[in-house]
Amino acid sequence: LGPEFRYSTGVYTAGEIDREGVLHGDLVLKGSGDPLLDEPALQGIIEDLKARGLKRVAGAIVGDTGDFDRSPYGWGWSWDYLSASYAAPAGALNFNKNVISIVVEPAAEPGSPARVTLKPSSGHMRLRSSVMTGERGSSRSVSRERDAGATTVTVTGSVPAGGDAAIDAVVAVLDPAQFTVDCFRDMLISSGIPVDGRARKGSAPAGARMLARHVSKPLREIVTDLNKWSDNLIAECLLRTLGSVRKGSGSVSAGRDVVMEFLEKQAGIEPGAVSMADGSGLSRLNLVTCDSFIRLLDYMYRHRHGTDFMESLPVAGVDGTLRNRMKDTPAEGKVRAKTGYIGGVSSLSGYVTTAAGQPLAFSLIFNNQVGTVAPCREAQDEICAYLAGLTEKL
Repeated sequence: LGPEFRYSTGVYTAGEIDREGVLHGDLVLKGSGDPLLDEPALQGIIEDLKARGLKRVAGAIVGDTGDFDRSPYGWGWSWDYLSASYAAPAGALNFNKNVISIVVEPAAEPGSPARVTLKPSSGHMRLRSSVMTGERGSSRSVSRERDAGATTVTVTGSVPAGGDAAIDAVVAVLDPAQFTVDCFRDMLISSGIPVDGRARKGSAPAGARMLARHVSKPLREIVTDLNKWSDNLIAECLLRTLGSVRKGSGSVSAGRDVVMEFLEKQAGIEPGAVSMADGSGLSRLNLVTCDSFIRLLDYMYRHRHGTDFMESLPVAGVDGTLRNRMKDTPAEGKVRAKTGYIGGVSSLSGYVTTAAGQPLAFSLIFNNQVGTVAPCREAQDEICAYLAGLTEKL
């Protein structure tokens, strides 16, 4: 794709806007997989539509997902975490990281139901709440669960009287495209553009023309967001984008084919050394050797875009997922590496510059850990500190 690649989210119509500003036809929001589309981005599109004279939509709001398939999850993902923010579904249309915040405000008196709302508020998610207001000074404890394969979220718990409204939890949406067009329709109405029709999924008709669009920041910055903070949604969207751009199919399987071809033909990694089931590493069907990571790191160190790649990685003791690790050790500021974690597994792979000025690639993977992986991270940090402290070149 290249570091300057940008996502484009466009608004299309085959209808006409009359003298009163009424669009006689549907307004189609077509996505290309942008994982960072947010409220300011959609508001910018709405302002552009207003500048074109749009004052009312007589048709529907339609979400067009193009060649992206309808499988929003990776292979082998577990049903019990699909409502968690780190497992948000991915697609051609994504909004607000495909999560909804649960805002809880206590009632004035203990024993009364608390006020629970969803943000952004849309018809995409139904709310079932039994959160109560507890005594002043009591603990604040709120939990949520989305019904499996459904759009109903159940919120339970208690919040102390006299407290403020706060975001107590987030929940992943079920259908990112429907969620996006639901929110887009609501934002149009809130911005003074009534919409007669409902929000639904579909395709832009032949001959539809573009009215407005949002262009994302460049891929080098998106990849930095991904690697610095281990953003699963970005990784899943990028995998599907690779499939869409290179194979004509925005699917996990097409994206996987692109990645595996790159690993084998360019990075020189044996196909049998990597088993890839998703873009984020959340699936337990993902398998990889430390040697494969070392080969990839060595290849990227010499790649023409190697600097962009290395600068996207967290720096020990400085930023991202390593900001609180290896502080006050020889590794602080000398290690650039990507963390990896699922239950019982902890990994760290990247680069370290030794005291002798020698750059080294390393990969440390701990599997099948019982209980906390904290000892694994401590061992990783100690190894990195040792390597960073080497005063002679290897």
